Amino acid sequence: MPLALVQSRTVVFHPHHPYWSMHAAEEAGRIATVLADDFVTSEHIGATAVPSVSARAILDIVVIVKSLAAVDAAALSMVQLGYTWRPDLKTENTRVCDLISRRTGECVFRVTFAPAGSPEIERRVAFRDFLRTHPDEALTYNTVKIAASEEHPDDHGEYESAKAEWMAACERRALAWRKSGVAANG
Repeated sequence: MPLALVQSRTVVFHPHHPYWSMHAAEEAGRIATVLADDFVTSEHIGATAVPSVSARAILDIVVIVKSLAAVDAAALSMVQLGYTWRPDLKTENTRVCDLISRRTGECVFRVTFAPAGSPEIERRVAFRDFLRTHPDEALTYNTVKIAASEEHPDDHGEYESAKAEWMAACERRALAWRKSGVAANG
């Protein structure tokens, strides 16, 4: 199975594009076809899923599956769709692959597979929903990301590190918000 450590060298943000969600849904449909009965559902997450936030043009999708064994069994089929597996991002409870544009060499989709009930998925979906419903937090997130990219324009790892503390704190707020029941009640 092809493996890669593919990262954009320069952090570049784009205004929210209204078609990002549609493209994420279309790609999730292609993946669902590969996984067949093992596909449970998918979620478009990350900054491209939050209309008020600028983002790198990488569409993050989480695919909830019945088992990771099914993902492992479908690894070659994902490669045939054009994906490259990311062993550096693999955990005991997730698998990650990227679709790289042949034209630009940039990552277009990053797909994380996890079983239903995964804390990783809960955290990431809560973060997305929290930003969608808390404009002040979304604005702060935008500010933190831009500051991190200005400080580390050509080092993606340092860019991620620079925003990590704020991200972790916001994810805790998002999970508390979700667990409070406010998210379910509007």
